[in-house]
Amino acid sequence: MALEDSMRRFVPRGHESLDATGLEKATDAFRRGDYPRAIAGCLGAETGFTLRTLQFADGPGWTLLGKESAVYVSVELVTSQLVIESPVVRLPRTQRVGAMRRALELSDEDSMSSRLCLRGDLLLLRHVAQLAAAPPPLVRHVVREMLLMSDRYAELFVAAFDARNATRGDGGLE
Repeated sequence: MALEDSMRRFVPRGHESLDATGLEKATDAFRRGDYPRAIAGCLGAETGFTLRTLQFADGPGWTLLGKESAVYVSVELVTSQLVIESPVVRLPRTQRVGAMRRALELSDEDSMSSRLCLRGDLLLLRHVAQLAAAPPPLVRHVVREMLLMSDRYAELFVAAFDARNATRGDGGLE
């Protein structure tokens, strides 16, 4: 049974002030409700990383490889969700409680669009949104933020908790 709230279009406050330069085609696709094309257009407009497109049963996906970090974007058409993830580090078992306390503190920042979460021993940044609530400027912002913050967080967790750097293939769509 569909709830009324699940049918409501939610768009986060403040996305209007984000950089929309070069996203005209992506924004037009977003307004038409062609979310996969909007995400593809948004990611294609970015520079400074390698972009690879993948196709899954649930919808399209993209891998963005920066110098030191990776971001994985997928569109789940059945659930109408956008999932953006970036692996940060692999945590040793003996340090997980302290590391997760620190991750909770870092995730409490209001300015962050993504949150740190643990999948097995892999600590990753994660952002999930309804497709209708993810306009291209917001997607660009989240991707740029993850590319930057996953590197910063990796340095912090490696130094403080004897974590291992995550490899580009960790936790990804592949």
